Amino acid sequence: MLSLKIGDQHTAVRVKAIETLSMMCPSTFAESFPDAALAVRKALRDESRFVREMAATALATVSPSGDPDTIADLVRAASDHEPIVRVAAITSLGMLAKVNDEYVIKAIVSRVHMAEDETAEVLEAVHTAVSVLQDNTGKRRQAIKEEDKDKKQEHQ
Repeated sequence: MLSLKIGDQHTAVRVKAIETLSMMCPSTFAESFPDAALAVRKALRDESRFVREMAATALATVSPSGDPDTIADLVRAASDHEPIVRVAAITSLGMLAKVNDEYVIKAIVSRVHMAEDETAEVLEAVHTAVSVLQDNTGKRRQAIKEEDKDKKQEHQ
């Protein structure tokens, strides 16, 4: 029923349907409701920026983590002409993509290359998402440094 409302003629109804769907379909059950994620992914192409923003935000909840179709759609949405949609898409990518996913990290970081034309909110979302996606990289670097330090001490 809610999936049908995502196609309603009224923007407010579409936004509310997506929001409600995201509250009713937590990510722990996302794999059990693939139609929910598909309906929300389609809303990323809606004419209304508010619907696209809500869809990008909701995908972090209704889509299974690491789903390649959702990731691809969010990467496209990260280049939306509306900053609020870009922020929502980048934020959701940070939540859904696998740690160290180079495809996603490159797509997100590409926003920084357009920094002079980008909003502060988008740049902040980029920073946060990349920090989350590279979290393990930072830990690995620290562990490697500690191992190198230990090896040097052993050889002395």
